[in-house]
Amino acid sequence: MLALALVTIAGSTALADSAVVLPFEGPRAGVGRRAVIRALRGRVELESARQAPDADVESVSGRRAVAEALGVQWVFLGRVQGRRLRLRVADATGEIRAEQETPRPSDRTKRRIMRAARELLAEAQAGGNADAGEGDSVSDSDASDSNASDSGASDSGASDSDASDSNASDSNASDSNASDSDASDSDSEDPDASEDDSDSEDSDARDSDDSDAGDSEDSDEGGAGASNSYPLARVLVGGQLASRSLEVDLQGGAREANSGAYAELSVRVESHPLAFLGGGARGLYVQLDAAVGVGLELDTAGLVDETVSTTPWRVIGHLGYLVPLGSLRVGAIVGAGIDVFDVGRNTTVPTRRYTLLRGGLVGAIDLAGPALSLRLDVGYRHLFDVGDLALWFGSRTSGFGLDGTLTVQGHFRVGFAWALRFGVTGYRLDFSGPATETTGQDGTDRDLRGSLELGWAF
Repeated sequence: MLALALVTIAGSTALADSAVVLPFEGPRAGVGRRAVIRALRGRVELESARQAPDADVESVSGRRAVAEALGVQWVFLGRVQGRRLRLRVADATGEIRAEQETPRPSDRTKRRIMRAARELLAEAQAGGNADAGEGDSVSDSDASDSNASDSGASDSGASDSDASDSNASDSNASDSNASDSDASDSDSEDPDASEDDSDSEDSDARDSDDSDAGDSEDSDEGGAGASNSYPLARVLVGGQLASRSLEVDLQGGAREANSGAYAELSVRVESHPLAFLGGGARGLYVQLDAAVGVGLELDTAGLVDETVSTTPWRVIGHLGYLVPLGSLRVGAIVGAGIDVFDVGRNTTVPTRRYTLLRGGLVGAIDLAGPALSLRLDVGYRHLFDVGDLALWFGSRTSGFGLDGTLTVQGHFRVGFAWALRFGVTGYRLDFSGPATETTGQDGTDRDLRGSLELGWAF
């Protein structure tokens, strides 16, 4: 009976440890945090993270403040960086006692994360016991010697009784461990369950793009690039089919120049430079577009029938923010660049060189995770300069541009990325004052294009 009582007291003491699992950082952080909470149930008393003070948990003093405010012995921290989840546990003084890395959170790695959390707890508790063990060992030894000298030779009945009690305690301890193991995998309530599970649907919606379901556990550890809607970078190279037309109303008629269909080579770079931090930081967005026409000759229909070599090209960079709303992303971007339609010497149309500032709205939605998404861009272009147009058709030229692009795109777990784009850009021009050629009144410059781009997501 004495042994059984000691086992019961030991079991209560083990469960007297308390801990808090603070919110994790990074993509799929909610999945990893829920796995850790499940692993700790039945092993420690879990306190809710909602009551934690707003402290810098990357510092010792910040972790100590959290532990003191919640009255816990252990503070669990987690951060998803790239393809790994870094787990750490700090004691009540704020010192990190153990840490471990696992594959990034997913349905297939939950058990690994749970096992790692239990190992961290055991390692931290063992470290604490070792610190206290040096002081306890002498007294335990003295107590043992004293008991030995006082008890003398025990009779066989007492020995048998002790052995029976010992066996009972071993059996009870085994049952207790089994019970703890079952409790850890159950969904019994704990103080933080409502907080963690309340976000589960949103988190799972964000994580539904995870293509881990079709991959092995080994691929989680070292395979291909990230599969999410906020890659650190996407680099796409492609071919475009474009058409450009200029129409200018003159005081005595009209002037037109149509390029017909021509080919372009394009490069597009998109980046969420802070995607690895997760949360709202991943919405920061950078975009760079560049394209150049290939082998275009423009047939003019002016005073003289002419064919002139023509080179269209453009470079536009943007910076903006896309608000993460589950599978939906909406936001605004602003950028600057130059759009040039360089025409050789002729008597019909001049080179157009638009130096511009662009503001745009962006909306994107994942239709099948990051493998298939739809994006719509609309923008307004303020023109600072129109090139030779200002000299040909009026000494003073003003204008603006509007554009829209529909994109069907995606990228896969292996990193392969693709995009189909269909876009239209239109410039409205107004001329006034004396001109070197014929004085114009107004004009339009339209650009239609479709493209296929292939590349890689990092």
